Amino acid sequence: MPKLKIDPRILEPGFAGELAPDEFEYIVKELLRDKKLSFAWGFQPGKKRRAEWAVRSVAEFGDPDNRKTNMALARIPRNSEGNGPNHEGEKE
Repeated sequence: MPKLKIDPRILEPGFAGELAPDEFEYIVKELLRDKKLSFAWGFQPGKKRRAEWAVRSVAEFGDPDNRKTNMALARIPRNSEGNGPNHEGEKE
């Protein structure tokens, strides 16, 4: 099976928009491999877990020039099931 070509610019917070499954996998692999990249995305480089909702939030809404924005996106309070961010109108 041919390997899909992924634009490396998706590693810039806020560039990717909504991620396809292969793009998500690529970003997670790179975040775990590259501590500087992980830090820029607002994650703690020593941690090995990257919540899917957090990666997708930073990929879509992150700021390449503002780590604090990315940190906030990666740490949005989770919903009552504990698996993603709360959204307006959702019950806690």
